[in-house]
Amino acid sequence: MTFSDSPVVPACDQGLTDCDGDCVDLDSDDDNCGGCGQACASGQTCRDGSCQDAENTGLQDEDAADSGCGCRTGADAESVMGWFLLFALVFGLAWRRKSR
Repeated sequence: MTFSDSPVVPACDQGLTDCDGDCVDLDSDDDNCGGCGQACASGQTCRDGSCQDAENTGLQDEDAADSGCGCRTGADAESVMGWFLLFALVFGLAWRRKSR
């Protein structure tokens, strides 16, 4: 039995690409955005295969930008305040009903 001299190519899952032995998602990997070795600049994140300013993607903090998920993470102040007011209203009505 003779083995080929060709290098072993890692089997990447569907949707991932082999870039220098690492399986990456070219649509969301900041170091390989749209193609192997095409890194996004500082302050940018990879979304749909192109580098975009983190501000324009809905990502607000550096940790979220580094996740490469292309999704909005964290909660904004309006959302938190809305949930707080809803909770206060429900709790207040329940307390009032119990007090009767």
